Amino acid sequence: MYLSVHQYPYYPGTGAPSEVGGVSARGSTINVGLPPGLGDAEYLHVFDTVFVPALRRFRPDLVLVSAGFDPYRDDPLAQMSVTAAGFGAMARRLRLVADEVCEGRMVAVLEGGYDLHGLATGITSVLDAMDAPAAGPRLVEPGAALPIAGDAAPSILATLAAHREATP
Repeated sequence: MYLSVHQYPYYPGTGAPSEVGGVSARGSTINVGLPPGLGDAEYLHVFDTVFVPALRRFRPDLVLVSAGFDPYRDDPLAQMSVTAAGFGAMARRLRLVADEVCEGRMVAVLEGGYDLHGLATGITSVLDAMDAPAAGPRLVEPGAALPIAGDAAPSILATLAAHREATP
């Protein structure tokens, strides 16, 4: 299973919600493309409502995270607004679901990001979340209702609709 939340549309033009996997693997790819400017609340909403439930259903043997920091609020290329605390909160959610479904087997590899301060603080937050006790400090409790920007909802709903069609 491949899960991605990202700015969309954006280079290289892939990652549409309708891209759900090849003919023999329909439903194995979940793309949530968000419009520019969205941040922590919207990303965490995607994790809580789309990614964590999908991982619970799929029950992977390992959670492999391609940790890209392009959505950092000051990144010079992307136009998203994720903070270091937001990256940590996303990593915590993945860690908790990895604890639940695959005995905590989770690996993160550095993917990208072009603001050096964002990389330093984002990486630190992710590593802290991966190493913290389950009851450690949190930006927001997993599953807690967060106010999200109105333009995030159509993107998330499009992904969910594409997967209802792809996975009977």
